[in-house]
Amino acid sequence: ALDATGEAAGAALDATGEVQLTASLYCVAMMMPVGYERGLLASIFAKNAGLFRCEAYQIFSNETITVAEGVESYPLPGPLKVAYGGKWGLALNTDVFIRLWKAMQYIGEYANHDWSIKVDPDCVFFPDRFRDLVTRRSADEIPGPLVPQGATFLNNCKWGLHGPIEAVSTEGMDKFFNEMDTECADIHEASMDLFPNGVPPGLRKRDHAFGEDQYLRRCLKKVGVTEVDEFQSLLSEKFACGEHPKDCGDPRVAFHAYKTEGEWMRCYDVALSRRSWPHVDRVASAEGVYGASAEGAYGAAPATADS
Repeated sequence: ALDATGEAAGAALDATGEVQLTASLYCVAMMMPVGYERGLLASIFAKNAGLFRCEAYQIFSNETITVAEGVESYPLPGPLKVAYGGKWGLALNTDVFIRLWKAMQYIGEYANHDWSIKVDPDCVFFPDRFRDLVTRRSADEIPGPLVPQGATFLNNCKWGLHGPIEAVSTEGMDKFFNEMDTECADIHEASMDLFPNGVPPGLRKRDHAFGEDQYLRRCLKKVGVTEVDEFQSLLSEKFACGEHPKDCGDPRVAFHAYKTEGEWMRCYDVALSRRSWPHVDRVASAEGVYGASAEGAYGAAPATADS
C-alpha cells in the first residue's frame, strides 16, 4: 500500500527553488492475527499517523486481514507463535522475521526508497522526525552522529539494537538480503538455540536463544553494514535501555511501548504538544548536496564498514 505524501526523495527543489533535503521511507509492521494490534493499527491509520505517514508502508501477518479501508495485511506462510527462552526469556522470533524480510525482498518496494523501517504497532513513530534525523547536517540541535551515506543501520539503544524500531538504509538492506543466507546462517542457528538442560560448557548464554533484533544487528555488522549510534535521539523506551522516561515529551523520533489506543494517542499528543523536537532547516545550497535516492546519501560523508 502506498501513502502518497507528495514528498520527493533525496534532494528536491522547494517553492523558492532552493534544495530541500528529505528521505523517502518504506515502513513495515508485523501484526498478530488476534489481539490488540489490529485495532491499534486501525486507529493509527484513522489518525493518519505513525508508519502510515511514510511514502510507502506494508502490514504483514500470517493471514490476509483488513486493517482499515484500503489496507490489508500481506500474508506470510507459517505460524507467528514462538517459543520464549535465553538469558532474558525473550521471544525467539528470528524465524518469523526472516519470513518477513524475505517477503520484503520479494515485493521489492524497499528499493524505491532510501530507508526501510520496521516499526512495532505499539511504537509511536514520527516519520518527519526521522527524516530530520537522517538528513541533518549538524548535531547542534539533534544530538548524535551525522548519518553517513551508503550501507548503514541506526542503533537505538545503548545496549544494542532494540526491536520496536529498526531502520536500515536501502544499501544496507541490499547487503543484508544478498548475504544473510550465506553469511548469517550461524547467527540464525544460534538465535534459535534452546538448551533445556542448561548451556553447554564453553558457550556464553548471551550468544544463544535471542530475538530478531539481536540477529539483525549481528548479521548487519557481519556483512559490513555500518552501525550508527543514534540512541540519543531515535527511541524513548519505557522498559528497556535503562531510560524509563515519565512520558513522551522528550525530543525523540519514536516512543515505546504504548499498547492500547488510549496510551498510544496520549503519547502522540504529548509528543506534539510539548514541542521538544527542534525545527530543522533542511534547505541547503545545491553545491555538495547528496541525492539520497540515487546515491544513498544524507548529511555526512560516505560510510565504511568499520567506521
